Amino acid sequence: MWYAIQKEPGKEEMTGQQFGNFGSVLTQLDGEWRELFCVKKKRYQGQWHDERDRFLPEYVFFITRALSRGNRIPYLENADSSECCGISGQTDGFCPVKREEEELLIKLTGGKDEVDMSYGVIRDDILSIYKGPLTGLESRVKKIDRHKRKGIISMNLLGKEYLAEVGLEITEKTYSYQNMLNGFGKAAGCGM
Repeated sequence: MWYAIQKEPGKEEMTGQQFGNFGSVLTQLDGEWRELFCVKKKRYQGQWHDERDRFLPEYVFFITRALSRGNRIPYLENADSSECCGISGQTDGFCPVKREEEELLIKLTGGKDEVDMSYGVIRDDILSIYKGPLTGLESRVKKIDRHKRKGIISMNLLGKEYLAEVGLEITEKTYSYQNMLNGFGKAAGCGM
């Protein structure tokens, strides 16, 4: 079961430090805390390099197999709630992630702590991703920046819709001859 811990921007590391102090409790709960990252490509020194950026930077996740869905983590009642933003009316800032949201996070990360690069093509303004965690999730892609090799995806987390940035490289963009004759070009309006 995944829990989302929402922190004030710039204070995400503090939650990791708090979990570090509860080693025996983590062992009891059979869990781990996880910050999520995404791999993006950046160009410098004349070459493309893979870099890791935070994915959903305002959240840190706690993953446990010891609690059933809907139960709360008992020791967190004593956590300093002044730095937590509070999610869904809970003042301690810890909230269980819904099953479908958890499944999406697991698909995106592949069970790791990072979202790998995805690769796709655009044919007649239709996106098709052939490699990476976004395979099959093309409908979630809301915007593509081909020059920076990144995409913006839409996802729900704790009842709110978020736009998250991920690494997405478009290796080819083509139009059929018939669509070029008809002036189809950018008529789809999908921002690609």
